[in-house]
Amino acid sequence: MKINIKNLLCLFFICPGILLSQDILTTEIKVIEGFKPSVPVAKRLNQNAVFADTIKQDKIQKYNIYDFYLDSDYKVRPLSPVRVKSDRLDKLYGTSISIGTGFPISSKVDLLYNSKRSKNTAYGLIYNHLNNRIKINEKNAGCSSNAMYVYGKNIRKHSVLIGSLEYDRKSAYSYGHNITYIDYESMLNRFTYTKFSLTAKSINLTKKALNYQTNIFFSDLNERSENQFHFSSLLTKEIRSLPLKLDISFDNYSNYNSSQDILGVEARDVQLVGFVPSIDLQKFNIDFNLRLGLNYESESGFLFLPSFIGEMELVKDILLISSGIESAKYRNTYKTLSDENLFIYALGTNQEILVNDFQQDLKTTASKELFFNIRNILGKDEVWNGGIRYGYISNFAFFDNKNFNSYNRFLVNYTDVWQLNINSSYDRKIRQGIHVQFNAEYLNWGDKNIAHKPTLFIDASIPVNLRDKIILEPEIEYIGGYRSFSTNEYKSNARFYSNLTFRYIYSNQISAYLILNNINNSKNEVWRGYQDIGFNMFFGLKYSL
Repeated sequence: MKINIKNLLCLFFICPGILLSQDILTTEIKVIEGFKPSVPVAKRLNQNAVFADTIKQDKIQKYNIYDFYLDSDYKVRPLSPVRVKSDRLDKLYGTSISIGTGFPISSKVDLLYNSKRSKNTAYGLIYNHLNNRIKINEKNAGCSSNAMYVYGKNIRKHSVLIGSLEYDRKSAYSYGHNITYIDYESMLNRFTYTKFSLTAKSINLTKKALNYQTNIFFSDLNERSENQFHFSSLLTKEIRSLPLKLDISFDNYSNYNSSQDILGVEARDVQLVGFVPSIDLQKFNIDFNLRLGLNYESESGFLFLPSFIGEMELVKDILLISSGIESAKYRNTYKTLSDENLFIYALGTNQEILVNDFQQDLKTTASKELFFNIRNILGKDEVWNGGIRYGYISNFAFFDNKNFNSYNRFLVNYTDVWQLNINSSYDRKIRQGIHVQFNAEYLNWGDKNIAHKPTLFIDASIPVNLRDKIILEPEIEYIGGYRSFSTNEYKSNARFYSNLTFRYIYSNQISAYLILNNINNSKNEVWRGYQDIGFNMFFGLKYSL
């Protein structure tokens, strides 16, 4: 490309003449006030975008149904029905045998047999044996106990039938005397008790239906020397939403009905009839039970024993109180007396008759007591129970010696007393497997002379379970002293015992135990003239199959 120099020169000289320029004048600015520079406050911008969708999705679906058949030669194998199995039940051991020995020389056997799982029937047998050979002050002080219990149970559509046979034989040598010329075998007290019982109970879940529980039994003590026939039936029916109960009972006691000729003592029969209606109702958030006890005894006539009990939960599942008037009665028999004291006179039984043998006086004891009980859950796994009772007891039974210096056995005595009873119990689970248990009871009969009845009982224990393998049961027990008034007034010392039970469970079939009784070797008198045997122990093995 060639540049024309002449043309460029013409443009250079001609163009400045036609161009116009702008005159910019100087502007004067006067500042009246002081200037303070500042930076505006910075505000954070919201960088989160807001999305507003106004589009609406049309969810309407249109479809058509077509029937067609897939032509296939594939054959499906039929599925077999599903079999539902329940959880595997724990294995039951219907039989257990425990054999042990001890010091002083003794033997201990426990046998248990139970039928295994059944919908309609159950039966079993329990046998316990204990025998020891002990001498205290060169006198034979051994004792033995043999008890057997056989039962059978049949559950029907609308009822349950239960039958049982009970056999109990206890014996003990009367060693609390000062004579030495009597043969040891002549000093043996033996009590053999047999009881056959039948019970029938209805099963009816309809509230307005009549339900019953009927019991019949016949018992015999020592060669038919004392017999009892018993019949009772508890009828229950709900009328106008109120549960009504009626307890009917009849007892016939054939006392001293022995074939032996016993010092001219004649047989004597006593009949007792009971008619006790009761009703349960609720008012003012209080559960009331009203019972009217109408009783008749052939020896003493009619006896009225009413009961009125109220129970209220002040704090739900925390604090429960109950109070009212409660009445009760029971017949003193050779069975009840020998269970408490094996060293009683037992005229008409298997005992040999020695010098000055005496006949026991058997009476009916009745009580009417005003009571107040409280049950308080102090915390998790911590419960306290306490109560107080005060009332009148007619024919209150207690024992005292007869011929203390020569032939030391006991006669039952009776008196009418006003009795005060205060009791308390405490149970707490400290941690897994450790419990604290405490019980205390105090009795008072005013200025009445009550022989061989302690007024204070205290026991405490701390069972420890170590993973269901090792179980320790330490226990301490305190029994207050008593008084005796035969021949001359006598006061015994209190008794204190410390016991320990040790169990080792090797498996569900094999276990072992060690029982240490009276570790502190207390030898105070249990009954006047009858000293405690002191320290004793048992060791044994248990096998289940």
